[in-house]
Amino acid sequence: TAHYFETSVMLHLYPGLVRMDRATSHRDVDSFWDYRMDQVSETGVWGRDVAAATAAHGRAEFERCVRTTAKAITTAVAEPWPDPSHRP
Repeated sequence: TAHYFETSVMLHLYPGLVRMDRATSHRDVDSFWDYRMDQVSETGVWGRDVAAATAAHGRAEFERCVRTTAKAITTAVAEPWPDPSHRP
């Protein structure tokens, strides 16, 4: 099972693997207390309506994730290695 984000990304990357006829949705519930997933969702799905997932949204999210990861890696590579003998 997957929610809106994962379903959208899969519709972008591997649409032939997505079975929208089997998609289930469970909208977020704003509550004061934290609950285990099995107490709030019988399928493990939690988030936006899966039926609204689109390949276009998946493409935008996938590209955002790639850009964010590439930026983090570029920053990490450019940063000097820490000196293990230095203690704060």
